[in-house]
Amino acid sequence: MELQTRDDDNNDDDDDSVVMYLNAVTVDGAAHMQSPSMLTVTGTIYGQPAFILLDSGSSTEFVSADFIHRHGLTTFPTIPERHVRMADGSKQKSSGRLEYAPLHMNGHNYAIDFTVLPLSQYDAVIGMS
Repeated sequence: MELQTRDDDNNDDDDDSVVMYLNAVTVDGAAHMQSPSMLTVTGTIYGQPAFILLDSGSSTEFVSADFIHRHGLTTFPTIPERHVRMADGSKQKSSGRLEYAPLHMNGHNYAIDFTVLPLSQYDAVIGMS
């Protein structure tokens, strides 16, 4: 899966950052998904159990900063800086990238580039990229 971004001509950013989209709102500084009818699966990331949201409104793949810290995974800085536009209009700054992460889900293996973001309910979000 590749990183896809939307070119937003109405973007109020005046820097060279990349803006991505996640269908969530910000609650206490973390992304919080609202609907009780979300499509979720269990899988593994780097062999660690992960609770994963499949989100058609997300522009790319995200992994929880807490998941990264819990499992001692190595991330890389994002250049240019990446911001995630939430459904409520707020923005979250990504704290890095987890590159080529082995994801096993529904009997299939993938190598995913995740954007690290504070997520409150899921270990990862798989978007429609």
